[in-house]
Amino acid sequence: MTHAPSIRDLVVTPVPPADQATGLRAWLRFTVDDLLAVDGVALRIGADGQSYLQWPARGPRDRRRYLVRPPSEEARHAIETAVFAELERLAEGAR
Repeated sequence: MTHAPSIRDLVVTPVPPADQATGLRAWLRFTVDDLLAVDGVALRIGADGQSYLQWPARGPRDRRRYLVRPPSEEARHAIETAVFAELERLAEGAR
């Protein structure tokens, strides 16, 4: 079972309205468990209205190579949950 990772140093860079038509909302930079700094993670809204993270990758869709990504669906969910909790904490602090 994957542990709940800690997310620190979260930086959110909003995108212009023109880019939001594709579902892209912001670029994220953060540190996971004080062990790994990740930059270039896209915060997106899917067609179903749910937020999700898209990990940095290179190449065309059919030959995409991820630069960094969670190793499992369970790890992806744990990191997304922790990032969304940190985003909420930051939003609460801004109010």
